[in-house]
Amino acid sequence: MANYISIQPNEFFKTQLYTGNAAANAQTLGFEPAFLWIKKYSNSASNYLFDSENTTYSTSSDDSAAPSDQSGQGFTSLDSTGFTLSGTGGGGGVNDSGPNFASWSWRGGTTSGITTNGSTTITPSAYSFSAAAGISILKFSGNSTSGAKLAHGLGVAPQFIMIKNLTDAGESWNIGTEGIDDTSPWEYNLVLSEDEGRVQYVNRWNDTAPDATNITLGNSSAVNGTGKTLMCYCFAPVRGLSHMGRYTGSGSATDSPFLYTGFKPSFIMIKRNNGVGPWMIYDIKRSGYNIINKYLQANAVSAEDYNEANFGLEIYSNGFCPRSTSGATGPNQSGDAYNYLAFASEPLVSSNGNAATAR
Repeated sequence: MANYISIQPNEFFKTQLYTGNAAANAQTLGFEPAFLWIKKYSNSASNYLFDSENTTYSTSSDDSAAPSDQSGQGFTSLDSTGFTLSGTGGGGGVNDSGPNFASWSWRGGTTSGITTNGSTTITPSAYSFSAAAGISILKFSGNSTSGAKLAHGLGVAPQFIMIKNLTDAGESWNIGTEGIDDTSPWEYNLVLSEDEGRVQYVNRWNDTAPDATNITLGNSSAVNGTGKTLMCYCFAPVRGLSHMGRYTGSGSATDSPFLYTGFKPSFIMIKRNNGVGPWMIYDIKRSGYNIINKYLQANAVSAEDYNEANFGLEIYSNGFCPRSTSGATGPNQSGDAYNYLAFASEPLVSSNGNAATAR
């Protein structure tokens, strides 16, 4: 049966490419992004992460630096229909003249009246969340208390969580995800700026799964330091829009795992969790056909790379399949465990009556 849904994914998430021009450069998305990720792909450069709660300041997924103001480096604003860049400072890292950039944008929503309950101990000071989009952007102050409960606003338990201490340099984005372990997933942690696999850190997520109202935090300064300002991005699966999970690699191009998402993915991020490996980012815009062998790294400044044997991937109307046959750090090493986060280009069938097309 077709996966009929009432939403259009491009109203909530969009992959968009642009060429820097070191001048006024307005990018139209059709919605106001609450979270914007920009990566130059024709040259080496950092990954820039912007959100609605930090105006022109960005963090990076590939280092542990404190937020930096990009208003003098080519970033102007998040707007009602997209985002605006400029030539200030020569365009800096997000709009310098000539290079090609990839942008991934997520729409937010409610900015007041977040739901709490009797267990909530931390209410974010600023936020934007959307149950329809399955995304929550939270700014909060920590309390260094194991078992602290942070309200997230989604109404369902998030399955992929990112937190960064903005106050202290040297603190990277910490990642907790439901699929990282069969029995105790929230006992483990990944670091977005690192190649390393999962690490047992009870002081990150307190070995406690999030629920429909709250995220549970440990007492680490990286995710919950007293007096620290922290950012948290939460993602919950939404039928026809987003999916997150885990798979085991086969090491075979002809017998690869098929990951059913219920939509044609626009963006896929994959991380080997039981050993060293990059955070690989694929999208449908930089590669116009299967096999996709163009990938970026969330944890590195590297330009787009090409390697079909080690990093090949196929995108279908209802999911994706890693096709690489070699490479210990690729997305299909035999017996290795991988986590992924995917967002849609098209659902299988939605309210406009159009079915997703294959690649």
